[in-house]
Amino acid sequence: MLPAILAEHIHLIDLSHVSRDDIGLEAGSGHHHSSSLGYGLGRILRQIGVARSDCILDLGCGKAGAIIALSAFPFRRIDGVDISAALVRVAKRNLARLRISRGDLYWSDARDFNQLDCYTHIFMYNPFPDNVMSAVMCSLAESLRQEPRKFTLIYRNPLYHDTVASSGLFDDVLEFNPPGKNHTHVYVHTPEA
Repeated sequence: MLPAILAEHIHLIDLSHVSRDDIGLEAGSGHHHSSSLGYGLGRILRQIGVARSDCILDLGCGKAGAIIALSAFPFRRIDGVDISAALVRVAKRNLARLRISRGDLYWSDARDFNQLDCYTHIFMYNPFPDNVMSAVMCSLAESLRQEPRKFTLIYRNPLYHDTVASSGLFDDVLEFNPPGKNHTHVYVHTPEA
């Protein structure tokens, strides 16, 4: 089932699939774009809880399908990062058409995006290969060292679960495995007292 805002306004926005070749990505930089449409996010976020002070970053936000679903929750900020300038332009247009304006979209390689200290959550729908995931884990480790805080990582279609687990940053606290859909792991980092 589509999140309510998508079901009502799907005709206004573009969430179509885009191949890696279409957006000029090399194999080591990112994967094709396929919108998560926010499937399952509502259930996950209701279970883990969201505070009005929480801020979330969608790494590999593509055309903002997950951001649209996240906007139904009381995050203070909902930002997105994508390596493709073309996808960021489409995402901005989609959010403007739906009048969603609680955050910013950034055109950046996830390996280079290190402005992580303000976030309490990250969502990813398997946006990039393992070499990028390793770099993201290093950036997160540095951010959590500089700014200790509880931190939640929501990773849909977690092909590089082992990279996240071996980082030593997170406990794997929940797994959602709905029939016929990609499964999702929820990891939590709790700072030492």
